[in-house]
Amino acid sequence: MKTESVPTTLAAVAFHGERLRALRRTRGVSADRLGKLTDLTVRHIYRLECNLRPNVWGITVAKLAQALQTSSDYLLGLSDDPTPYNIQKEVTQ
Repeated sequence: MKTESVPTTLAAVAFHGERLRALRRTRGVSADRLGKLTDLTVRHIYRLECNLRPNVWGITVAKLAQALQTSSDYLLGLSDDPTPYNIQKEVTQ
């Protein structure tokens, strides 16, 4: 039976609100505009940025990543590269 290895840092996987805020500001997107792009309230976005929402739904992470042209991995701390996966893949081919 083949077993897959699980990263030892699995406990460290968490939503990084500071990355969300930094990307939003770098991209020049207001919280209001991001809310409209993702169907989230401005209050919810601010709570995410301040890490006041410890359990973030996957669909929320995906919408935020897509709106800010980054990867979900980056927002979850699994990657330090904010470049979206599909762009990384094109560059390496």
